[in-house]
Amino acid sequence: MRKLPEAQRMALTLCYDFDLSHEEAAYVLGIPGGTVKTNVARGKVKLRESLSAWAKNPDGSHRG
Repeated sequence: MRKLPEAQRMALTLCYDFDLSHEEAAYVLGIPGGTVKTNVARGKVKLRESLSAWAKNPDGSHRG
C-alpha cells in the first residue's frame, strides 16, 4: 500500500479499512464520487499486480 499514490491509498483505506461507501469517502476527501471509484479501481489493479509479481518464483511458477 505504501507504494501507491496517496489518492489511491486514501480511497482504498477509507472504503476498505473504514467501510465507507464511495460517496462517503468522496465527502471526506472533498472530491467527486467518480474520482474515488477511479482511485479505488486503479489502486486495486496496482496491488493485484504487485502481489502477483511477489507470488511468482523466479522460474515463473507460483508459490503454493
